[in-house]
Amino acid sequence: MGKSNNKQFERKVAIGLTNNDLTLLILEKSLAGDINRVRDRHLVWRKEAADLHSELGQKELTDALIELAAAEKLHGVPIHIALSSDLCVTRVISGENDHVRQELQELIERSSGYLSLGVGDKLTAVSEAAIDARRRHVWVTVANREVMEALDDAFEAARLRVVRIEHSLAALSRVVQATGDDADAPVIVIDVADSGVDVGISYNGQLLLDYRPSGSNAKDSVGVIIARHTKRLQRYIDRLLRGQAPISRVCLCGKTEDVGNVREQLEKLEEAGEITLRLLTPGNVPTGWDLTDEAANDSSLTADLGILLEQTAGSVANEYPNLVDPLRESRRRPILKPLLRMSWPILATIAASFLVWSVTLFEAIETRIFESQLTSLEEDVERVNRLHQEAVVARSRVAHLQQIADSLEMRPWDQLIQRVGQSLPRGAWLESIQVDRAGKVTIGGTSHSEDGLFELVEHLRKIPDLWRVALESTQQSHLESGPAIQFALSASVHPTHVASRLEEGLRSEVRIVWLPDDPTLHDSSDKATAERERNPIR
Repeated sequence: MGKSNNKQFERKVAIGLTNNDLTLLILEKSLAGDINRVRDRHLVWRKEAADLHSELGQKELTDALIELAAAEKLHGVPIHIALSSDLCVTRVISGENDHVRQELQELIERSSGYLSLGVGDKLTAVSEAAIDARRRHVWVTVANREVMEALDDAFEAARLRVVRIEHSLAALSRVVQATGDDADAPVIVIDVADSGVDVGISYNGQLLLDYRPSGSNAKDSVGVIIARHTKRLQRYIDRLLRGQAPISRVCLCGKTEDVGNVREQLEKLEEAGEITLRLLTPGNVPTGWDLTDEAANDSSLTADLGILLEQTAGSVANEYPNLVDPLRESRRRPILKPLLRMSWPILATIAASFLVWSVTLFEAIETRIFESQLTSLEEDVERVNRLHQEAVVARSRVAHLQQIADSLEMRPWDQLIQRVGQSLPRGAWLESIQVDRAGKVTIGGTSHSEDGLFELVEHLRKIPDLWRVALESTQQSHLESGPAIQFALSASVHPTHVASRLEEGLRSEVRIVWLPDDPTLHDSSDKATAERERNPIR
């Protein structure tokens, strides 16, 4: 544990990280126990970079961390990080043990489909808590592997020792528990992030739900979303807790410039008597720590305060998933190379001795074999000639069979195109199909929802003629009928289905376009993302 230079204080450090900002809280406790003060800092780390896992983004984050570490003398101090909802999500599974085990396996398998975190492999961290002997809660935090590795590299370059990374919404549940707001009934927690809002439900410090409304205008419509889904959230909580636990209180936090708009929407619901609203700031939490007036009223620091609560002795907060564990596991370096570097002189001596012994033994064996074969040399020559003639005949036969195989008729392409067309779900259409001479198929199109895209991929994987169907890229777009996702899929066709048809009918690019039945008709239910459908709300 790090201590200040005069060695009279012990320090606990919490860092909040978003797509744009770094926030820092340092709790300094005197060894005598008479001083408990919290210092805070705020930095905008992203200036020109497009995102965190770009080369420029990693450099800008590293520079900000180096500046922070030098100013606060953080080298060697254990660092705990609260990761914003733009960089990770947490899914909650509750129920019977067997059901939870099955749901957990399925969730981990489909974690690569969380497109809001970016394309690529994902890291998953898991923790659990027993409800009773037959039931339990499981929390699964998912993050993009490339983003987490870039984050790890930046902190390592700044010589900062990271020991814990958790979702900011989990830290906020810990804060709500400290206020006592969720002691008698579940509380809706709203965290306003850079690119949207994250909605959770906390009860006795346990995060029971993490839900992110889709759409770029979620901040402008969060009041409508809460009013519309309160009854559904209530039914979910009643099923989970097996009793009546009315939801009426909402805790709000986030960046000051974003919270204002969301607060105005929720205050209208409060005036209508539908909810009770509370702005969750560090000053509202009974910690007994001395805060500056600015920090006490800054709700963007609330999640960082939850990270400090997790480090405080005697805290009764839940142990939520720690992304450091799967990150270290994925980047674990093998010990074979260092071991070889240390022991190579001994291994070289043993290898040289074995080589000399092997050569001597081989020469002795070869001498005996040569003497026995001299008597049958003519017979061996005759056998070699016969085998050579058989090889010539075999090569001729293979060439003839290859000609026959090349002339065989392949399956018509129209059957493959028909099957691809029949795989289209509602709200999705294709814009092009490209096939090259190697049998690689590239399919481009547009879908009104992520669900339709996932359904299309699953259907294509069931077509016998298509191999290795994979999602290559996605891009958000806006059509007259509403938001849409442009996508590109790749697959392979069996080589025997490609050769002759490419020579006859596919010398130029084939473009096939399917349009939806009526692009202007767009059921609001189709806007639900895959993440929302996997959420247990009914």
